Amino acid sequence: MHRESIYLCTYSQGAERVVGRVRAWDQREAAQLFAAELEAEGGGRRVASKEVRATKTPPPGRLVTRRRASGGSR
Repeated sequence: MHRESIYLCTYSQGAERVVGRVRAWDQREAAQLFAAELEAEGGGRRVASKEVRATKTPPPGRLVTRRRASGGSR
């Protein structure tokens, strides 16, 4: 099954830098979603998706790790 990936998105304008994460199918969609979120925050800011840098993050590690207890064997 194919799932959305997590992208780290960065938008810079002058001295301001905004970083966030979004779930998307690809890099282009991630940039579009992040740009839309920034515009929705208000302040009259217009953000083009081409101004957003989106980098796919590596998949998370396993949530459960199994280890043998140390000690004598039975």
